[in-house]
Amino acid sequence: MLLKLLKVALLLITSAVGIYGTTHEFKKEGNLTHAGRLAVVGLLICGLLAIALQFVEFNKEEQVANVAKRELDSSTARQNATLEQTNRANKALAHVVGDVDRSLHQITSVAVSFRIDVATNSPRMKAYVNRVQRGAQQAAVQLQNKKTTPDWLGWSKDQDHVVGVNFPAQSPLGPQKTEQFARAVFGPLEMYFQFYRTPIDPISREATFSLPDLSFSVFAGTISHDSLHPDTIEYDMESGQFRLEFDHVAADPKSWNGNGKIVAVPDLEGAQMFVTLRSFGSLDDSAANKDLRKLQKAAAINTTLILHITGGRDCYIDMMQRLESSDLVYVFVFPKGEDFRRLVR
Repeated sequence: MLLKLLKVALLLITSAVGIYGTTHEFKKEGNLTHAGRLAVVGLLICGLLAIALQFVEFNKEEQVANVAKRELDSSTARQNATLEQTNRANKALAHVVGDVDRSLHQITSVAVSFRIDVATNSPRMKAYVNRVQRGAQQAAVQLQNKKTTPDWLGWSKDQDHVVGVNFPAQSPLGPQKTEQFARAVFGPLEMYFQFYRTPIDPISREATFSLPDLSFSVFAGTISHDSLHPDTIEYDMESGQFRLEFDHVAADPKSWNGNGKIVAVPDLEGAQMFVTLRSFGSLDDSAANKDLRKLQKAAAINTTLILHITGGRDCYIDMMQRLESSDLVYVFVFPKGEDFRRLVR
């Protein structure tokens, strides 16, 4: 209201001074007349009114700006509060979903599928290796001549050329009771699994013997007609490499140990896994046993290791890092996010 009054007063005074100036003479002989002095007073009043008007406008603009700032601050605070509430709700929902996911995907059993390259570069293995070579070559000839081969014998081809054979440990091509050294090479083994929810330094693990959050053992490889055995012994005719292939070998329930940090599949996200391969084959002869230990330490996990987890979840693990250790130790860190979900199918 005051701003409007000042504007009207300024307009009236300015108009009055202008009209007054057309009807009166402001100077006479170089001096202000009475009318001139009145005009000067009027102009001074107009100037003061203009200054007051500008001050009022500045003050009003400042008030408007302050009000707008307060409204903006209030709106921002409300938005931040809403966002914080939303974040808390999302975290609570994620926690609930995580708990539901953990309860639905408990790790109560694990089986493992894997292949192991077996070292045979010892004079004590020569007789057995030669016997398998002859059997493989004979089978290759029979296959090429379209003759019948034993039901227990499998093979792999490169086009029409036989490049490898595979057979059960108890088959005629498997190590026989008289081939004690070969039986020990292909003998019983253990894969010891250790999981850490928060990855640790592999070197400090060996130095301090850090206790894992979850551990279990898989036992396989006993060549016997009444116990566990390799599903398949493979022989590559081109490279001369022997492999043991195991399929869905269950972890020993008695070997399970855990502290509750890893109890479900989601707990494996970002976790660290160590796999230690141990061979239990042994011989009474000390010299032969020394040679056997060399071959056992030269063994290696070949290609992909598959963890078959409770509920049909399969985890295909590649690129495990082999550590420099007195044992055959491998380490793997599970990825996070989408990479983890792609890994655990």
